[in-house]
Amino acid sequence: MAAKNKNYTMALAGAVVLLWVFVLYKFYKSFWGDGTVVAIESKIITKGKLKADANEKFVLKANYTDPFSGKSFRKEHFSGEPRKKQVVKQPVQPKEEVKIDFSFISYLGLIKNQANQKEVALVSVQGKEYMVSEGDQINDISFIKNFKDSIKVSYMGTTAFLRKK
Repeated sequence: MAAKNKNYTMALAGAVVLLWVFVLYKFYKSFWGDGTVVAIESKIITKGKLKADANEKFVLKANYTDPFSGKSFRKEHFSGEPRKKQVVKQPVQPKEEVKIDFSFISYLGLIKNQANQKEVALVSVQGKEYMVSEGDQINDISFIKNFKDSIKVSYMGTTAFLRKK
């Protein structure tokens, strides 16, 4: 009885090895195959509110084979001439970047409450000292995040990190 089970186990192990060899071969072939280029040409089908030209054509280049069947899609060999792309250049309008001087805000340090582990930052705004937590706001200045060496603030839509002085 033991010899019968051993033969059965060896046969199954051989079948598993052959199956893995087949799968790995197909995987290898799909990445490093013969290099044929496969293309599928289709038309756009418009549905609903999609505004597109129904006569516009697209080409899907599938340069791989199906790893399970070994067959590829409809093959079309290209002449090697690249398609001319129509590029429409729009004039770039330079954005006026507003530089905000954050020198009126000074980060003095961080205090941590030992009882509730809450961190409070010491900041100086126009010479006046404040104790602020994350999310606090003073004179349109939002204090976003407290760090040991810096604080993240936002003022008039501009975000900056201020280092401890």
